[in-house]
Amino acid sequence: MKTHLITGWILLGFGFVTIAYPSVFAKYYGVGLDDPAARALIQSMVGGTEIAVGSSLLFARRLEFDIPTLLGLCSIILLTIATIRFATVIFLDINSALHVIEGVIEFLGAILLRSKAKQYKTGEEA
Repeated sequence: MKTHLITGWILLGFGFVTIAYPSVFAKYYGVGLDDPAARALIQSMVGGTEIAVGSSLLFARRLEFDIPTLLGLCSIILLTIATIRFATVIFLDINSALHVIEGVIEFLGAILLRSKAKQYKTGEEA
């Protein structure tokens, strides 16, 4: 199975779970949902972004999107999230192994997606 399809399905799944059950996301990260605006923010910004990027990857060929470019974009998104996550852990003195582990996963995911984008461009993976 192609990297962009696997990544697309994962993001799509996370997005739908976040929209349907924002309390799971909120509990996992310790975010309060007492205000309906907070719930809407998590559903739209987090869940909506995951669905948008996941759908773009899943339907890239049908929509005539360039797969290496999409993989590169996803790599930039993950690298940005990882960088901000690491910066907040360091500068806000957040003592959370969870954030460090997720940052490492995001960073490694960014490297993998960038590597796959290069493979597509050179024709190693079609």
